[in-house]
Amino acid sequence: MNKRERAKELLGELLEKACQGLEQEEKDSKSLFFCRGELVGSVVQLGEDRLAVSVYSQKIDDPIHKEFLNRVKETFEGQILEHGTKLSSGVEQNFYYTYVHVKL
Repeated sequence: MNKRERAKELLGELLEKACQGLEQEEKDSKSLFFCRGELVGSVVQLGEDRLAVSVYSQKIDDPIHKEFLNRVKETFEGQILEHGTKLSSGVEQNFYYTYVHVKL
């Protein structure tokens, strides 16, 4: 299984615990995960050398951030290029996202 597929599987498993009826949508080089119409995760290829795996939440203290970071670091040990949690200001609301860039 390639890294992109492994990241999608891992993210799907993690998000299904938090959301009944998780939906996944494929667009070009993106895999988007939605819970009741709200974006909650993504796997996006950034250029030829990295993959961005992210989770989104309205709360900085949402346990999904820590669990996601731990699981991705464990799965892709030694292949992490960058990671962090940031605040993003949306048009209608602010949200936090935790991301990991994995070397391809």
